[in-house]
Amino acid sequence: MAVVLCRKCLRRIPGLYTTSSKTGYNCLTSQSSQEEIENSDLSAAEYAPEVTREKLKVLKALASTIKPEPNAPIHGFFEDPFLMPRTSTRKNELLKAREEGKKAAEYIIKTYPHLFPLRKPEPAWPEELPIEIKGGDEKTLQDLIAVKQTGKAIHLYEQLVAKGESVSLDCENRLLELTGYYGAKQSDDAGELSTDVPISYFEAKGKQKWSPENFAHQLFKRMSNKNSRTYEAMILSLLKFQSHQLALEIFDEMKEKSLKGSVFLYNRLIENSEQLCMDKTDPWTFAQDIVRHLNSEPVVRANLGTFSSVLKVCAAHSPSAYEDATKIIREMYSLGIEPSLGCYTHLLEAAERNSKGRVAVNNIVAHLNSLDHHFTPESASDYEFFVTAMGTARHFRDGTTARELFQLSEKSNYKQFLGLKQFSFYGNFLCSLALSEHASTVMDVYQQLVPKYFVPREWIYVELLRCLEKSKQPHRAIELYNDVKQYRVNMTVHTCRRFISCFSVKLAKEHLPEYNRVMEEIFQWMEFFDIEVDNFMMSQMIRICCLNGQLDTAWENMEKFSERNFTPTFAALSSLLQGTLTTKEKDKTKKVFEMMATQGFRLSASLRNTYYRGLAFTAKECYEVDQLFANLPPNRSPPDKY
Repeated sequence: MAVVLCRKCLRRIPGLYTTSSKTGYNCLTSQSSQEEIENSDLSAAEYAPEVTREKLKVLKALASTIKPEPNAPIHGFFEDPFLMPRTSTRKNELLKAREEGKKAAEYIIKTYPHLFPLRKPEPAWPEELPIEIKGGDEKTLQDLIAVKQTGKAIHLYEQLVAKGESVSLDCENRLLELTGYYGAKQSDDAGELSTDVPISYFEAKGKQKWSPENFAHQLFKRMSNKNSRTYEAMILSLLKFQSHQLALEIFDEMKEKSLKGSVFLYNRLIENSEQLCMDKTDPWTFAQDIVRHLNSEPVVRANLGTFSSVLKVCAAHSPSAYEDATKIIREMYSLGIEPSLGCYTHLLEAAERNSKGRVAVNNIVAHLNSLDHHFTPESASDYEFFVTAMGTARHFRDGTTARELFQLSEKSNYKQFLGLKQFSFYGNFLCSLALSEHASTVMDVYQQLVPKYFVPREWIYVELLRCLEKSKQPHRAIELYNDVKQYRVNMTVHTCRRFISCFSVKLAKEHLPEYNRVMEEIFQWMEFFDIEVDNFMMSQMIRICCLNGQLDTAWENMEKFSERNFTPTFAALSSLLQGTLTTKEKDKTKKVFEMMATQGFRLSASLRNTYYRGLAFTAKECYEVDQLFANLPPNRSPPDKY
């Protein structure tokens, strides 16, 4: 008969639960079994080793439960959020486009293999001198200078001088030009330079300064024979590294020796007139001295860059800038030099300084229209002509000149000169028309330009809305508002205020719902961008609600705006007063009368009588309202919008 014992009874039996004293895991055995184990050979009967598992086994098990996600983005388009396909149709389109692109590339390569030589450059690269130039004579030095190995050239020159070998003046000048341009420092004992990296103009202007320890400086002082090329190389190097005082001293030494530089040197000196005059004289006088030295014997023939530099200094510093600039332009024509667009830019700048911009821009535009000449870019100022001229036309509100400039810019030989500032050009063009022509004409041009040529910024929309308000065409402002939303134009306080001001004129009843919608959205934008709402804007909102028949909304806005110390305008109070006559609310009519009297707005007795009769005011109520307006000063006109 089997006896079944519970766990509690089993625990009471002595010796049943025994823990082995040997190293191993605890086991549950009887006493006899435990003795057998202790007496047996335990060398091979130690505890079983722990079960080792693969580290990634659990992760693999979890991964096996995950199924492929059909809606996951395709790997090829995952990195670009704008190209990430979100629908099956879009996925297929992008995959097909990628495949078609590969096919098109393969077709071009197969059809025109001569355009893709891969290992054979086309056109062929110029043959370079061998990198390893060996030798110790002047010919080797010239080769090192030719490949711009500055450090080795300096080291070899020092070796030649130490040996007492003479180096020709031409070779020294070339070495001076190389080391001066790169700002190379004196070589150390090892004959290596601290840097052999070419330094750009902007790096030299912002970071590295000229040091008397430079090899070029020491070479210039060491040279016993110097000619005009020597002085020119040294002055240009000093100008590059902004050492103007030393450059001026060397230029004075050059003049004392009756040496003349090239026209490039004089152009750079004129360009740096503001820095070289050193507060001793004005830049215009300094530039004139440079020109006089250029024209002294032997004469250095000036080029287009010389006249352009002189015009730039003249426009900024000459007392009679426009007169002097005009003389310079005439001299260019007498010498057979055709002025560039940059020269006309400086002429306009000079005219604006002397308040003659309107005459100058009209003459220049008429002259350019008469030319059959294709201009080529000569300097950065060439790309500023159209922007400067259109800005002048806008300043003088000259729509006719603005249209001529636009037509001139559409010609193929002028189109390239709009450059990166074409946005300002088209923007000023629209503003010029908005300041001088009717709104309907301006809007026709606007539809032609936007978005084909550019997308206007907020300051352009401000001028367009001002034009619509002046022409009393507020319904066209709704078109502009839709474009502002579509093209994501920044909403500023000036843009919002101008939209609201455009609706301050008499509004057509059929457009009132649209006006109300636009006003509500504008207020939402102002709240979103944390734009301050002034009294005029709040008053216009109340007025639009009243005109649209939303009188309850108007009074709700009135209460909400009162928390901001709102002072309503006469137009808003008049709209509320007219609304109370429609709804027959006598209490609100009295409230509006009190606000008008508090603001100091007068209301004629005949107009008050209209409300008395329409709302059945008693004699006492009429007397109380009349007393509100009795002590007001006469001829109190409503305040302006601004």
